[in-house]
Amino acid sequence: EWPQGAKMSALAFRPDGKLLVVAGERGEDGHIEQFDPADGKPIRIVSRKGMRLLCAAFSPDGRSFAAGGSLSGGKAGPAIALWDARGWKEKRLLAAPGSAEVVSVAFSADGKLLASVTRGRDAVALWKPGSGKLREELSGLGLGESGAAALDPGGRLLAVGGAGGVRLWPAESSSGKKL
Repeated sequence: EWPQGAKMSALAFRPDGKLLVVAGERGEDGHIEQFDPADGKPIRIVSRKGMRLLCAAFSPDGRSFAAGGSLSGGKAGPAIALWDARGWKEKRLLAAPGSAEVVSVAFSADGKLLASVTRGRDAVALWKPGSGKLREELSGLGLGESGAAALDPGGRLLAVGGAGGVRLWPAESSSGKKL
């Protein structure tokens, strides 16, 4: 059962379907609750102090978990927390470009690329989750106030959607086409 007073923002199944993660916030802290989808029983609760969680995704192999949102307090700003999804230890924290919060995260099929969208920023950031380095940022996308990103299972296409519609890019290119 989701805690009273907590805000739910994202749901993500582990790729093998044996774990459902519910992410959100409880006060100023991120709250992640894990459930067994077969019986609905809670398995574990993970907290992320000082970070509101708004979006979440597992890597295709199920070994990594990313949650995007915003940091509070003196380190305020958009961020992505990456966890080792086997032991649920935080691996790294990525400071995302912009000044609002990360509203979308998505892994590539091989798990070597992580796309993120920050609210109010007309761009998609492409990260190397293994190193935490920003590979590039695609801008001028017509996202408007908010947007979303997805990488296709074959690893060939990046889809970006927002107020300006949906655009597709070859995952290795900075030029896209509008749908």
